[in-house]
Amino acid sequence: MLRKTRSHVASLLALCDALFGVALAAVWVLVPATPALAYVDPSVMTYTIQALAA
Repeated sequence: MLRKTRSHVASLLALCDALFGVALAAVWVLVPATPALAYVDPSVMTYTIQALAA
């Protein structure tokens, strides 16, 4: 009886994993990324490098 319960739980976990994968793929397909269209000043990279090096 215990073996059937473990098998049942394993089946439900596999189903849950599959549904999560399908939901994640649906989000990736249905929600396209929108470009930021923002100007980034080149000096920002200089400040970033200095901040990381410090």
